[in-house]
Amino acid sequence: MLTPVAFGGAERVCMTLLKNINRERFDLVPILLTRPWEHENMFVRELRKEGYDCREVPEALRETGDYLRVARCYKLVWRQLKNRDFDLLHTNGYFADIVGIPVARINGLPSMSTCHGYISTTRNLRLYNAMDRLVLKFATRVLAVSEGIKQTLLDSGLSPSRVRVLVNAVDFPKSTGSAHTGRDAKRGSHGISRDDFVVGYAGRLSIEKGLIHLLAASAQLLRGGIPLRVLIIGDGPQRKELEKLSLELGLGDRVLFPGFQEDIAEWTLCMDVFILPSLTEGTPMALLEAMACGVPAIASAVGGVPQVIEHGETGILVSPGRAEEIGNAVLALFADPAARQKLAKNALAGLYLSCYVAYWLLVLVTHFFLSKRSPRTAASKTRFAIVIPAYNEELLLPRLLASTRDQDYSSELFDTIVVADNCTDNTAEVARNQGAKVLERFEQEKRGKGYAINWAIGKIDLDAYDAVLIVDADCTMSTDALRSLDGALQERQVVQCYSGVGNPDDSWFTRLLDVSRTINNEIYNPAKQRLGLSSQLLGTGMCFAAKILRKYEWDAFTVGEDCEYYAKLLHYGETIGFDGGAKVHHEESSSLKQATSQRMRWSGGRFAIAWRYGFNLMLSGLKERNVVKFDAGLSLVLPNPSLGMNLTLICFAVALLAARAGHGIGLAAWFLSLALVQFGVFVVGVSYTKNKVSKFMAIFVAPVFLLWKMGIDALSILGLGRKEWVRTERNQ
Repeated sequence: MLTPVAFGGAERVCMTLLKNINRERFDLVPILLTRPWEHENMFVRELRKEGYDCREVPEALRETGDYLRVARCYKLVWRQLKNRDFDLLHTNGYFADIVGIPVARINGLPSMSTCHGYISTTRNLRLYNAMDRLVLKFATRVLAVSEGIKQTLLDSGLSPSRVRVLVNAVDFPKSTGSAHTGRDAKRGSHGISRDDFVVGYAGRLSIEKGLIHLLAASAQLLRGGIPLRVLIIGDGPQRKELEKLSLELGLGDRVLFPGFQEDIAEWTLCMDVFILPSLTEGTPMALLEAMACGVPAIASAVGGVPQVIEHGETGILVSPGRAEEIGNAVLALFADPAARQKLAKNALAGLYLSCYVAYWLLVLVTHFFLSKRSPRTAASKTRFAIVIPAYNEELLLPRLLASTRDQDYSSELFDTIVVADNCTDNTAEVARNQGAKVLERFEQEKRGKGYAINWAIGKIDLDAYDAVLIVDADCTMSTDALRSLDGALQERQVVQCYSGVGNPDDSWFTRLLDVSRTINNEIYNPAKQRLGLSSQLLGTGMCFAAKILRKYEWDAFTVGEDCEYYAKLLHYGETIGFDGGAKVHHEESSSLKQATSQRMRWSGGRFAIAWRYGFNLMLSGLKERNVVKFDAGLSLVLPNPSLGMNLTLICFAVALLAARAGHGIGLAAWFLSLALVQFGVFVVGVSYTKNKVSKFMAIFVAPVFLLWKMGIDALSILGLGRKEWVRTERNQ
């Protein structure tokens, strides 16, 4: 429930939620307290574009003199809540709180309110604010968008157990590349030359936004000879006053008022500096969007802004209502392009790593607090083809074949098929002696696991099987793997098995890998399944319904073939399940020397796939309102754990050096906190392993591992990773 006055911060927060929520799991009904005298409400129009059935309740019948407005709203909202079997009422804004929370309370309906902050510019607003703080005491939960607003609520007498901080968030721009490309064209279409220094604002045009101080600072800068242009994007009750003031200050055509714009990212990218001169704020959406666009920002130190900007590192903070401070900050950035780039890069790095850590916090919260689903049992009727791509694996292959023979599953319901791919040893003979079917391929021009899988699928009669399980030759399977997969395939047509380390205590290296794999198997993948999201394919232990392989040809031939096929399946709308009961253990290299070639191949493949598919999946997910697809792209774009820690520590070191030079310690403290959260995830992972003490002690040699992995990731990003399938050396 919301009173959409204009397309401002609260409306954009709600729109972000409504666009990105999984509508297959949640049925949302927007109840909007509208104003009939406003002929067209932009927020309502945008919601209807998204396919929402908006329920409009008139806030009042006329602009003034409607003394029964509150009573009438109570009655109409009561009807809305009684006509639907709602589970929760979520209110936004003081009037929605005053009307919605009491009605929900009387009906026994839980209510949650998001408090975006308070404006106290008039006596009526101060009265409504006081009423709101009183009503919020009866809400089931109150979400404050900043620590400052939380403290205001606590000072008003709200119970700390009911108030939580949930800061605002924004989507990263959908197409910053194309927007950057069109920057000069867009500026030119509005008479802005390349030599102009453009500052701008986007949001509601109202008195609490302090825009008169932005105009005063702009006039001062123009008089000082700065080739300034000002963009004030948005609409609101103060627009005419601001247009008049700009003329009185002699700004003339140096200020543009383009009104409300849907393509905010494109307009923001036209700016050299974004300015938020607000007198009061929560956690401002416009500021977050500017930082996500990589545009340096100057903002008033009010509300939640100091939690978003570290002064001198990710932006510049100024005192509210001080035009001279705004002018001095703009002048400093105009004179120092390097400083502008530094602020933009620091802001982007902080946002990226914060998103990564927030993602893991969501995973941990889901793991600890969201109940597990019971595994589905089946009647052991799935016919499996266990396909084993093998390149010179005569030493380790017998162990895997023995584990397939030991399956607690009818031997009549599965066949083991070894694909001896360009082998120069006795792999094929060993496989035949062990009772497996053997397919031999000799094609030197098309080497690699992806080609081997594609060739094998073409040779296998898929009509004879219900599912194909692909397992690497250096693995072993738990005895109940097929029985567990038989149940998992009743829910998903593509399933990734538990992928563990077969030799976890061989060396400090395998101990670290065991912790990492355990985190994925016991925490990360199960949590994503509980949220209805997709797991990733991991190269081994990949199970596909036969109809999936018939429908989507295996055409993934890069060195990251598993990641590539995963991205393609998600693009087509499939979701990969996870089966923690079907355990596949992989024989890992025991040293960095042995593992280097394999990790170079994996890392190079992953970065290539992330760049090629990650952002496209995120964009498709946003367009289709498909959370699973968006999350799949996001999981490709976010760093892996070692890269995440390396990036965080590098940013911490840079911020610490800057702090020693007098630029503030806040950003360094923030990056340190991000590193500590990641370390906490490692500790949680250790608690799920065997031999916990030895696994934890391996952390003392983790710096060696991180340096090694940093080199591999750096080479892979530069495109210097290994590009062909080679056998990994092992102690055996």
